[in-house]
Amino acid sequence: MQARVWSLATLILLIGAGSLGAQQTPSDLERSRQRLAEIRAERERLQQQQTRLRGQVTDVGAELRNLERQRETTNRLVNEIEVQISGLGSELQRSTAELALAQDNLLERRAVLQRRLADIYKRGRLYTFQVLLSAASFGDLLTRYKYLYLTSRQDKVLVGEVESLASRVQRQRDNLLGIQSELDRRRREREAELERFALLAQQRQSRLRDLQRSSSQTQERLTKLQRDEARLNDLLASLERARRAAEASRGGATG
Repeated sequence: MQARVWSLATLILLIGAGSLGAQQTPSDLERSRQRLAEIRAERERLQQQQTRLRGQVTDVGAELRNLERQRETTNRLVNEIEVQISGLGSELQRSTAELALAQDNLLERRAVLQRRLADIYKRGRLYTFQVLLSAASFGDLLTRYKYLYLTSRQDKVLVGEVESLASRVQRQRDNLLGIQSELDRRRREREAELERFALLAQQRQSRLRDLQRSSSQTQERLTKLQRDEARLNDLLASLERARRAAEASRGGATG
């Protein structure tokens, strides 16, 4: 290309020098030379622009490749989260089963306690003294006292077990809610990560299409300028032949 530019420049200089003796074409030569200079300047500008566009296309392509690596990393992260979610799901099922069992036990214990309290209420507050006073002997009295003591103790144990089960059910319920919250949080993280990648990839793809379109348009313009330059060179060659023919004609007429 540089050799061609020097050849064209040399041709222009020769034409310019010879035009002093050719009075019929100086304005045509000047206009052609000016147009050729404009074409070369425009071509140089477009070539620089094309170089920048290709560099930007390369940069965006590198960004897309980097995003692809990020996507792969994100997929690995998503897979790991899925494994964790699966584990949490199993724990959730186990906690649900334990909670259901604890609730069943709690209902059963409460039913027993309610029956015991109902019996005590029906018999009245003096029932214990009536049982003791109706003893036939001292041994019978001890037996009845032991029975009442054990019954009271069992009632207290039953009340404690019911309260313990109630606390256990509450803890399991809280644990269940915590697991559900953790599942939701990790699912939101995964969705946000995927949305972020999709948005970035979409933006880079759009940018790449714009750059490729600009590069294509610039290349079309360069091709057109090359055709214009070729036609102008042909025109300059024709003008040069006409100048020489005119000089030869004047020389023959003088002789």
